[in-house]
Amino acid sequence: MSVLKLPFQPSPGLKKELDFFARTSDGLAMYSEIQTPGDVIPWIETNPDYVDLKAFVNRFPPGPLLDVGVGWGLTSAYLALKGFKVTSLDPSLESCQGLEAFLKRLAIEAAVCCGTAEAMDELGYDFDYVVFWSSLHHCDDPLAALQNAYKFLHPGGWLVLYEPVLRFFRTKKWFYRMMEKDPQKIGHYGGNEHIYRYGEYLHLLTQAGFNNISATPSLRYLLNPKRAPWDHKARWFFKKSYYRATRRLVSSTTIIHRTLLRLSLLTPLIAAQTPASPYGPRSDA
Repeated sequence: MSVLKLPFQPSPGLKKELDFFARTSDGLAMYSEIQTPGDVIPWIETNPDYVDLKAFVNRFPPGPLLDVGVGWGLTSAYLALKGFKVTSLDPSLESCQGLEAFLKRLAIEAAVCCGTAEAMDELGYDFDYVVFWSSLHHCDDPLAALQNAYKFLHPGGWLVLYEPVLRFFRTKKWFYRMMEKDPQKIGHYGGNEHIYRYGEYLHLLTQAGFNNISATPSLRYLLNPKRAPWDHKARWFFKKSYYRATRRLVSSTTIIHRTLLRLSLLTPLIAAQTPASPYGPRSDA
């Protein structure tokens, strides 16, 4: 295997993010925890950040899959072991090289490409699935990224999004202020962080041509929350109470699910399909 490098021009924000990945050793530490292919599946399936990835695997049969914005690529390794024919795409050359070495060490078959979702025209493959696992919000032009995903999907293919959402009572101004003030709380990578409401994701998908759009609340809300270093006593009490209340609501009716999703109060797992025929009908979300 070797990393396929696609031509792209990084924006100033992306340059900051690439610099972060060039300097951090987090990926090497993560890889060191996994010594065999058999270690990958429990690593993913016991990690709350990936509980919905298991749900995706249970819902869809294996096929050619493009994993976009993979970072250190554990999602790609997991999906490959579950039978998907995986192509990984990430703009960080360091991440791609680390992932390639990791996959080679574990004898896991997956293609690794260095590039962005907005500039992947030279990829030249067709896929049954395109997955953005908490990566679309890093794109400078999310609509262009989704339009490219649409072009690379077979008729009837599926796009899957797992993305953070901006809650209805927050503003984007607040988000960017927090990004400067306390980036750890929002998982900031040093640049190119954006945020969207649930309705904005739906609008982007319909603009890109997708139909048959559905969303379910993240299964993370059914798990017990973990206490973060910044969760002082009052914040931790509120956090536990919020998760308990959300767990009850997520376990209730579809009408409540839809209401909470539309209010951007729940992290969604969104699936959207291309028409089964290039000339098929397209419906609104």
